[in-house]
Amino acid sequence: MTSRTRKTSTLSLRWRLVSISVAALLPTIGVLLLNEAALRRSRAQEVNELALRSARLANSELTRIIEGVHSVLFTAATLPDVQRFAPTCPIYLGAIETELDQLVSLHAVDMAGELRCSGPQDAAATVLKSKSWYRELVQTEGPAVGRYTAGPGLPKPLLPVAWPLRDGAGQRVGTLIAGIDLVWLGGRLKERGLSRGGALTIADQDGIIITRDPMPDRFVGTRIPDPFLRLVRGTDAGTEPVMSQDGTQRVIGFVPAKASGISLYISAGLSQDESFSAIDRATLYSLLSILLAGVLSLAIAWWTGERYIRRPVGVLLGRIRAWSRGEETSADGFSAGSTEVAELSEAFDRMIGEINRREQDRTLLLNELEHRIKNTTSMIQSIAHQTLRGEVPPASMAAFNARLVNLSRAHEALTRSSWTSADLRDLVLSTVGLQPSGRRVSLDGPTVELPPKAVLGLALVLHELMTNATKYGALSDDQGRVDVRWTVAPREEDGQTLELVWDEREGPPVAQPSRKGFGTTVIGRALSGELEGKTTIDYRPSGLLCRIQIRLPAPVPAAAPATTFAH
Repeated sequence: MTSRTRKTSTLSLRWRLVSISVAALLPTIGVLLLNEAALRRSRAQEVNELALRSARLANSELTRIIEGVHSVLFTAATLPDVQRFAPTCPIYLGAIETELDQLVSLHAVDMAGELRCSGPQDAAATVLKSKSWYRELVQTEGPAVGRYTAGPGLPKPLLPVAWPLRDGAGQRVGTLIAGIDLVWLGGRLKERGLSRGGALTIADQDGIIITRDPMPDRFVGTRIPDPFLRLVRGTDAGTEPVMSQDGTQRVIGFVPAKASGISLYISAGLSQDESFSAIDRATLYSLLSILLAGVLSLAIAWWTGERYIRRPVGVLLGRIRAWSRGEETSADGFSAGSTEVAELSEAFDRMIGEINRREQDRTLLLNELEHRIKNTTSMIQSIAHQTLRGEVPPASMAAFNARLVNLSRAHEALTRSSWTSADLRDLVLSTVGLQPSGRRVSLDGPTVELPPKAVLGLALVLHELMTNATKYGALSDDQGRVDVRWTVAPREEDGQTLELVWDEREGPPVAQPSRKGFGTTVIGRALSGELEGKTTIDYRPSGLLCRIQIRLPAPVPAAAPATTFAH
């Protein structure tokens, strides 16, 4: 394991603890967001209700003002001198106009709309007469409210209010028209006060603003933008979020002119920023609190992971690495309060002790096995020599000894690997190295780990091939050579197939033997059985070619190294 890998693993463990802390905060954040959404929905409903209630309250106040003027006109309309347009009529109307601050003008007109009697501001009659809606106002049978009126000759903009004028017999003879001072009206409505960022707008039937708070100088006398004229001309009161002309996002409650009862449009707006400011502050404080708690939780998780997990785990990993290098380890570094980690360390110590003990026992057994194999081999050689001396040719005895030594070396190779496997290249080199020939033998093939039975079988086969090549084949003169190459391919059902080729070239001519010798028998039988070995020998004139196939359970080997030479 590299340093980079160890660092990544350590950080991964620490960050997992941090992730757990973050995950623990997610439900709290989720609940906060749900509460925030619920509060905003509830507040939005409250704001809509409050805006509509404010608009209706303003409509009620405005209605009382208009009805108060209607009461004045009703009283004036009962005076006989006013009904007859008598010379004293201006005195009465002038006295009323002077007495009431909310009136800019007060005059009476006949059914044709001609001025018959007026107070001091008779110029209002001339201005009103020029309006397209004037005749409609004059001929209305009941109380009526006109449109925004301003112009030369008028000291202030006004809103005309009409009352039918009848004689003593109840016959309609004309109309009394009073002009409500819009400056006075704006000041009166302003006294009711507005919420911070709020607005109150009153417009006539055509959408002309007659009073507005705030910024009356900017908006009075202007028309409500076309997209919102539908609110003026509608039939039902309601609420709607809008971007006001002064750039403030508001929720307005509105009463259309047809629904107000006084032919005027009223809207009361509440600033959304101000309306939701308390919720926004509460949400901000909650988020800051969660953030602070999250930072503290992460810091605690980081410290806890470092103190109680990362360090103990690091100690354990260090001990494991030290043990893998053959160094002695102990449970130093763990306090009694480490609980589970200390128990894990103690269990690890016991496990290491048991593994070391078993490893020592196994080593002793293997050494003993190797020693006994050597002794047994020497004993067999001695027995064979004493038994067969004088009865077999010396060459046969030498061949027997060589086969025995080769088999012994194969056992030694397996003993070094605890009888698990042996490298094919090492096995070939060991077999070739037994021969005294100085001829060149080339090896080409990937790294292959052979199981024990394959090691013993191949050792016998390779020995016979090498012996035959040295005595009769390519290595029997100064010209020949042997190429040993092998490949591994996966089998369709399971495992793999090893194919080894012994290829003799450039030696003396080779002929098919007249009889099957012992070496050929060994080659044919050594790899049969569970290895499913198949051996084919081709006695080519140019040199012997032996092809061996056996089944292996091992995985596909690594990439093949470069070709090497045994001699």
